[in-house]
Amino acid sequence: MRVPTGNLGRLHESMENEIRDAIDRVLKHSSFILGEEAAEFEKEFAGYIGTQHAIAVGNGTDAIRLVLWALGIGAGDEVITTSLSAFPTAEAIFLAGATPVFVDIDEATMNLDLMEVEKAVTGRTRAVLAVHLYGLPADISRLKSICRARNIHFIEDCAQAHGASVGGKRVGTFGVAGCFSFYPSKNLGGISDGGMVVTDSADIAESVRMLRDHGRKGRYEHLRVGLNSRMSGINAAVLRVKLKYLEKHNDERQVIAHEYNRAFCECSNIITPDKLETTVVDGHVFHQYVIRVRADLRENIRSMLKENGVGTEVHYPIPLHLQPASALAFSSGKPPVLPQVERATQEIVSLPIYPMLTKAEISYVVSQIKKWESSTAHR
Repeated sequence: MRVPTGNLGRLHESMENEIRDAIDRVLKHSSFILGEEAAEFEKEFAGYIGTQHAIAVGNGTDAIRLVLWALGIGAGDEVITTSLSAFPTAEAIFLAGATPVFVDIDEATMNLDLMEVEKAVTGRTRAVLAVHLYGLPADISRLKSICRARNIHFIEDCAQAHGASVGGKRVGTFGVAGCFSFYPSKNLGGISDGGMVVTDSADIAESVRMLRDHGRKGRYEHLRVGLNSRMSGINAAVLRVKLKYLEKHNDERQVIAHEYNRAFCECSNIITPDKLETTVVDGHVFHQYVIRVRADLRENIRSMLKENGVGTEVHYPIPLHLQPASALAFSSGKPPVLPQVERATQEIVSLPIYPMLTKAEISYVVSQIKKWESSTAHR
């Protein structure tokens, strides 16, 4: 049996007629850049998340960059963030002209270590950019308290956490703005790059709307230098279809994760997410199901699973503070030492998890991992 880490074909087949109808609707009206479909998607997404405003942009990287620009964050400013994330988290800060300050993670959640966040605040700090890694919300309440006490902005990177919640509130509603990506493999993924900024601030919303469209206010009136970061009408139309299924698909991811947790609970060489998390978060949407395996065994399990048709990934093998492109952030020329991040990047393994993963496929993944566990139990 072959079980890849993702299967977008199967997902799209399940809603093929609706997607085709949505695309045909755009072709009929020839509204290819933003337009009515994007406007309607903005309304629907804002309603789903629970914010006053949603602004569709070209991608998740731009969503972060445009929020930073809207807040006046740029050259000479620092933005604290995690080192365990995809590079666009840091890249957006660089592109805004600011400097990312990378801090270590909490071992239990792999999200930001709050004590390290507090230590990292300086007179140049303008914001904390929290990533809800793998679909698990960061410790929002404490992060907001830290930011409020120091009069700095709290921004949410929700690229992996569409629909995740804390206390019944969706992520993206807690900071001054939330930034989403609709890259095709996300929990809510489009058919091309796309992103969204959500906020309750009318000022931020107005600024982002201008900046995404060359800083334009009127048809030929440009108040600021901005970007060409506009969502396509076809992408928006498809995302409107898929938004209707997001809750169902997130529920499926949670069921799969809980089945994995139960199946692997006695595996001595595997640490599952439920063993790591000190607090149960009902709103975890499992963009990735990430286990930890001893560093000297990780390539062994990945190789064995690959030989037997089970796909795996490592999200992410190189932490942001050790990326060559991040050298610009370090005035001393040397990156910080972040032991928890560096250890995690040697141990993490992402297993297959996506909507419509069948019971037979789940059972097969479980059987292969248990087979591996039996062969390595005493190593």
